[in-house]
Amino acid sequence: MQRHVIKAFTLIELLVVIAIISILAAILFPVFATAREKARQTACLSNEKQIGLAMIQYAQDYDEFFTGGTNPYGSGEGWAGTIYPYVKAAKVFACPSDTSFNGAVCSYAYNYNFSIPASQGNPKGFIALSMAQLSACSKTVLLTEVSNCGPFDITNDMTTWSSPDGDGAGASYNPFCMNTPTLGKYATGYLRYSTQSSTYFTDTVGRHSNGSNFILADGHVKWLMPNSVAAGNTASSMAACGSAASNYSAGTACPDTTITATFSPL
Repeated sequence: MQRHVIKAFTLIELLVVIAIISILAAILFPVFATAREKARQTACLSNEKQIGLAMIQYAQDYDEFFTGGTNPYGSGEGWAGTIYPYVKAAKVFACPSDTSFNGAVCSYAYNYNFSIPASQGNPKGFIALSMAQLSACSKTVLLTEVSNCGPFDITNDMTTWSSPDGDGAGASYNPFCMNTPTLGKYATGYLRYSTQSSTYFTDTVGRHSNGSNFILADGHVKWLMPNSVAAGNTASSMAACGSAASNYSAGTACPDTTITATFSPL
């Protein structure tokens, strides 16, 4: 009678198999993590696209004036609540990569250089710039990504200082969140001409694959690296790159071809 002998693995063979699995895991896990982040980035971009469309729809209903926001002095209203009827989904205002406040957040901040009170020549009272006042909508930042701003009741966000606002510069111009100017941080990475500090930015490179998503004033959304976006700083270093002497004045075109977008209205 023929006997079948079952050959067991030797210790060396088992160690070789374990080593191969470990090497494959070390190679594949970062790939999986990158793929997951790419999916979150795409979901964030989809959210911003809906917000951008809501902004344009709002402007079309109000003589091409954008919704208001809060200015550096705390005047104005929450922008998220004013466009909520055009979105009707609070989750749209939260980026999947923003885990602060357990998702009850507003992950996007309005460019408060758009917020112009009547004293600065706005014929509609305190709402933002009009499309007609911008010569380069496709290069002017309307909203940017921020972190640690919440929790918010987006469905009823109409009060002063409610939804985040900021000009990307850092320092005294960091996002206004929950009535506390120092709470929120930009999730864009260090922007050009900004106060580059971990006090005002979550990190140096941005929330999504070394960059972040931006909503531009024509409603389109674009992923940009931080160094290609100029903050709305009013310092002298910004004089030739879109910034004017006042936050409420339209700037001049930036001659620096490496800058794709700016917080200073163009």
